Amino acid sequence: MAENITLAKPLKLATPGTAPIDGLTVATVKDIANIESPWNGMMVYCAADGKSYRVTKLKDVSTGVFTKKAVDTYEAVPDAKDMAAKADKTALAAKAEELRAEIAAKDSAQNTTTEFQVYATNAVIAAGVTDSETGIPWATDVPAGMTQKFKIRCDVLAADSDVVVEWGDGTSSAIAKNEFESSDDSDWGLGEMVYVVAHTYAAPGRYRVIVRGKQYWGFQQVKGFNIISRIFDHGYPTAGWLQNLSVACQWSPKIQKVVFPTGLELFANIHNAYALFADCVNLVSVKNCQTKFRFTRDVTNMFSGCTALKECDFQLPQSAVKNASYNRVFYNCSSLEADIANLLPDRGFDGKTVSMIECFRGCSKLTGTVPAVKLWEDMVINWTATRCFTDCSETLRLQVPASWGGMGVEVDDPHPVTRKQMKSYIADELEKIGTGGTGEAERSATSQARGMSSAVMRRESRNTTNRRSA
Repeated sequence: MAENITLAKPLKLATPGTAPIDGLTVATVKDIANIESPWNGMMVYCAADGKSYRVTKLKDVSTGVFTKKAVDTYEAVPDAKDMAAKADKTALAAKAEELRAEIAAKDSAQNTTTEFQVYATNAVIAAGVTDSETGIPWATDVPAGMTQKFKIRCDVLAADSDVVVEWGDGTSSAIAKNEFESSDDSDWGLGEMVYVVAHTYAAPGRYRVIVRGKQYWGFQQVKGFNIISRIFDHGYPTAGWLQNLSVACQWSPKIQKVVFPTGLELFANIHNAYALFADCVNLVSVKNCQTKFRFTRDVTNMFSGCTALKECDFQLPQSAVKNASYNRVFYNCSSLEADIANLLPDRGFDGKTVSMIECFRGCSKLTGTVPAVKLWEDMVINWTATRCFTDCSETLRLQVPASWGGMGVEVDDPHPVTRKQMKSYIADELEKIGTGGTGEAERSATSQARGMSSAVMRRESRNTTNRRSA
């Protein structure tokens, strides 16, 4: 037997640009995989790129009847140049954050007004003609319209109002000066006053309307006098104190697309968006909407009657209110191309009672798998969903029970027992059995729960699993 065995050469620290350990130098990066007798943490210098690499993982390699260790993975060790580049990226990230803060500040400053564009036309625009500003062909004929009229909703009398509407052609209307068409104090006992402002343009064209002042919490359109063409867009802010957008854009034949500003909770205070874009027959595209209205308690009829709407990323609000209404939200949106799952909240609904009457009726181009666990299989919610999927594609309706407007097998009574009642009954059974409620005993008690069909039990199991993984 040998008395002395030399295991390795003595370690030798290297100067920058040379091999970190004497003898551990490879010609190319690929040669690292062929190093003999490697170990985790081993440092290797590559002559081809002048960089150092660290072995991070070994693997076993068979050589005949023997097995040896070989390099499996390795990583580059940052040098001075890499660290400098990282520092540059950090500086750029800081600058980007600074710019974002600046933009947010500007947006905040802008949000002291509500602004939108109107399009005054003195002749009918035929369907199929491409609009010069949006580049989108008109889906239906656009009627002539030179007058914009809308309602200012507030809680002050005219003399105390600070609201001034600038019409974009050099004229304005001040509520305090009684420069409004009419007023309605029928709900003054409830703290609401309504002032109707109107303006007829002398020449066709596009004008920016600016609503200044803070003493209003909502505005509504007047049917037949809505010529809005752009709203809720970059450069068209919405006052931060608005709470109600009910009928704010309804009946506008001149809106073709809506692009909401990204990354800002501009609509966190909006509690009512009833019929917001309803009957906008030339509206084709809605982007960046997604969860903008996630805190809104009422979105009934929001896109109802938007027959030309082709793309829309709006998600129904998750909602935590007791009674939530999603009735006719996408009613008769026959051109809408979307996966049904993308139109529903990611985590399902939170309301105790949810109404979805005719919500997707007539949406014949919807595709995808209907997430039953978020809808009729959610036993916590009391559902009303008559004709919800009526007139959708056959492929979609085959997934949906008849009570929801589908063609699928009808579900059992969706509420034969509440979750609380079921848990209470199971607890009683477990007490009778005399067990802590685990394993076979719990399954036995569960299966014996009176009045519960096996289908209901399966739904409850899926709901529980879904909520735990959410």
